[in-house]
Amino acid sequence: MSRPVRSADGVTAHRAGTSGRGRRYMAGASAQLKAGVTPGLRNSRRRARTLFLITIAIFTVFAGQLVQLQGLQADSISHKAKDLRQGTKTLPAVRGQITDDAGVVIAASVERRTVVACPKLVKDYTRKDGPGGVEGVAQQLSPLLGVPVPELVTAMTPKNDADCYRVIKKGLEPLQWRKVAEKELPGVTSETAQQRTYPAGPAMAPLVGWVGSNGGAQDGSGGGLELLFNKQLSGTPGALTAEYAATGQEIPMTDRQVLPAVPGRNVRLTIDSDLQWYAYNAVAAQVKESKAESGYVVVMDKKGRLKAAAQYPSFDPTNIGAGGVMGALPFQDTFEPGSTAKVMSIGTSLDHGVTSPTTQYVVPGALARPQVDFTIHDAHPHGELNLTTTGILAVSSNIGTSMIAEKLSPQVLYQAQRNFGMGDVSAANFPGESPGIIARPDRMSGSQRYTVMYGQGISTTAVQAVGVFQAVANGGMRIPPTLVAGMTGADGTFASTPTPPGTRALKPETSTTLLKMMENVTTEGGTAVGAEIPGYRIAGKTGTADIPVKGGYKGVVASFIGIAPADNPELICGVFLRLPNGEGAGSDTAPTFKRIMTYALQKMRVPPTGATAEPFPNYWGPQASKNQTR
Repeated sequence: MSRPVRSADGVTAHRAGTSGRGRRYMAGASAQLKAGVTPGLRNSRRRARTLFLITIAIFTVFAGQLVQLQGLQADSISHKAKDLRQGTKTLPAVRGQITDDAGVVIAASVERRTVVACPKLVKDYTRKDGPGGVEGVAQQLSPLLGVPVPELVTAMTPKNDADCYRVIKKGLEPLQWRKVAEKELPGVTSETAQQRTYPAGPAMAPLVGWVGSNGGAQDGSGGGLELLFNKQLSGTPGALTAEYAATGQEIPMTDRQVLPAVPGRNVRLTIDSDLQWYAYNAVAAQVKESKAESGYVVVMDKKGRLKAAAQYPSFDPTNIGAGGVMGALPFQDTFEPGSTAKVMSIGTSLDHGVTSPTTQYVVPGALARPQVDFTIHDAHPHGELNLTTTGILAVSSNIGTSMIAEKLSPQVLYQAQRNFGMGDVSAANFPGESPGIIARPDRMSGSQRYTVMYGQGISTTAVQAVGVFQAVANGGMRIPPTLVAGMTGADGTFASTPTPPGTRALKPETSTTLLKMMENVTTEGGTAVGAEIPGYRIAGKTGTADIPVKGGYKGVVASFIGIAPADNPELICGVFLRLPNGEGAGSDTAPTFKRIMTYALQKMRVPPTGATAEPFPNYWGPQASKNQTR
C-alpha cells in the first residue's frame, strides 16, 4: 500500500500504485504551474472566445437576412403582404324604380345590411363584465338583432380553423347596423344589400311582380314587370378594392380603388296608381259579393295606353311565401269573350255594307242552319222579334247576330278579328301573356263558322277584349295596348316609348255609327242599364260566356266593356267576373263598371257630355215580346 509523499513543488502524489494517466496529468499540471497559468481560467477564456465567435456569426446571419428582407427584397415582400391584405368587394347597383304615369313610386330599392360573422375571430372575444367568446358576442348581438342567444351561438360556433363566414341576419336597416357596429365586436361585419319595396301593395302586385332573394328577377326568380325589365332595372355593379384586416374591416388610410356602380334605369308606366287602387277595391268587393272565383278590371285610353289592370285575388308582395294569385290575370287568363265579340261581327258587317243601323230583321226564337249541328238560341226564350241591327246589338241576340254576320265570308270575318287584335299579344309583351285562340277559316267547322260570330269557339284575354273597344273608340284604328310610357337613364334623361303602329279595324264613319248603336245597350231596353253615368253618354256591350271543361261546362265569365264619353271617347273600361255564384250574366258587372268609370272620368277631368243624340230604334213594327237576351 502506497503512501502519499509531498514533492518539492507541493504536489501530493503516491509513490507506488500511480497510473500512467495520473502521471501524465501531474506532469501537465506541473508544466502549467511553472508557466504561471491556472488550468480552469484558460478553459473559461477559450469558451468565451468560442461563444463570442458564435454570437457574431448569428448576428451576421440575422443582419444579412435583414438586409435581404428590408433592402434587396423589400418591394417584393411588401407587395406580397399587400396582396394578402387586399380584397375586392362588389358594390351593388341600385335597382331602378318603377313609377306610375305621374312619377309615383310603386317599386323601389332601399339599402339594407346583411350581418356576417367570422367564427374563428368571434371565439377570441374577451370582456371584463361578462362571458367572452361566442357566448359573449351572442349576448351582445341578441337584443340588437332580435335573434335568441342560443340560435346565435349555433350560428357563430366555428366548425374548423378556417371557418370565417356565416350569415347571421339579413335585412337590417342602416340605423340598426350602426348600433351593432358601435359594439366593435371582433369578426362581426356587414355587407350592403338592396331590398325591394312595393308601396302599392296587393293592388299593383301581379302587374309589377316581384324579385328573388338575390334582389333581381333573373333565372326565374321574379315575375311581372320586374322580370320583363330586369336588364334595364338592374344597372351595372361596381367594385371596391382596398386593404382589409383579419376581422374583415377596411384598414384606414390605405390605398383604395373604387369603380362606381351604375344605377338601373327607372321605368315609368302608363298606369294611374290611384285608379289602379280604386279598381282593385271595386272588383274585390264584386268578387266577394258574388262569391266568384276571381275578377279583373282593365282601363285604357283611346290610344291604347293602359291606365289600370287590376285583379282579385292578388298577393302580398312583401310576403311572397304567403301565397295568393301571382299571375297577372288580365294578361294571362283566357276565356270565350261571349257577346262582347258581337261588336266585331256587327261592326265588320256595317263596314262591308251588308247591314245598317236600322236594317230590319225578323228574329225567330231559334235558328237552324245546314252547317250547324245544333240549333242556335238566344239566352232567353222568345217568340219572333222585329229587331233592327241596333236592336240586335242592344238585346244581344245570338240569332240576330248570326243572321247578319253570315253574309260575310269566313275569311273576311277572320281577318276582321285579326285586325281587332285577336290572336296577338299586346305591345306590352307581358311575361306569360296569352295570345288567345282564334279559329282559322280553313280549320273551322260548320258550327264554329257561326259560334265565332257571337263569341264562342274563340278565346281572348281581358286586355285583348278591351282592345277591341279601343279600336271603336279611336275612330276604327286599333293600337296595340301599351303599358310603359318610357324610361329614365342614369343621367336623368327621360326617353318615351314610341306608340306602336296602328291597324285599321273599321272605317272612321263606321266606328262613329257603331258607338251610337252601342249607346242603346246602356239605355232602356238594353242589357246594361246599370252602366249609365249621369251627365255622360256611355256606349258598351255585355258578355256572358260558358266556361268549357271536359264533358261540359262549369259556369260563366260575365263581363261588361264600356266607352265614355260615347260622343267624344276618352276611356274604355272592362269588368270581368269569373265563376260568379249562381247563373251570372254580363249585366251583373255593369254597376262595378259604373263605379270605376265614374271615378276615372273625375280623376282625369273628362268634361261631361253635351246634348244627347237621337238614338237609333231597337224595334220596328208590332212586338209580341221585348224580352232581352243577354
